[in-house]
Amino acid sequence: LMFPPSQDGCGNMEFSMLGLGDIVVPGVTISLLAKFDTERPDAKKSAGWTYLNWTMLSYALSLITTVAVMLIWNHAQPALLYIVPYIIASSFLTAAVKRQVGALMNFKVEDTMLSLDELAESDKAKSD
Repeated sequence: LMFPPSQDGCGNMEFSMLGLGDIVVPGVTISLLAKFDTERPDAKKSAGWTYLNWTMLSYALSLITTVAVMLIWNHAQPALLYIVPYIIASSFLTAAVKRQVGALMNFKVEDTMLSLDELAESDKAKSD
């Protein structure tokens, strides 16, 4: 993503970039938190995307902070310097409020991919 922070003396826009890593790395973390949202201890009692919502909000705030720092000091900053602390803090604060820090720290994503044999059996069962 490119942000136009200023113009040079001739009216040409000078752009700053937000790199792919600034989007992909937080995206992976946020997707894992969304998965945790579906499997957390109180998922059956309280439907919703608590961790996902708070982390997405903090990600948006971190991007605003990154762009603001870039515009105020007129110097590019590593966006992950702001993005990572926002995401980690919001996920741990949410877990602390919900008393699920242990569950969050011990969370493991189960392998849900089918092996080739299971896939062949599944296709054979569908065709029968």
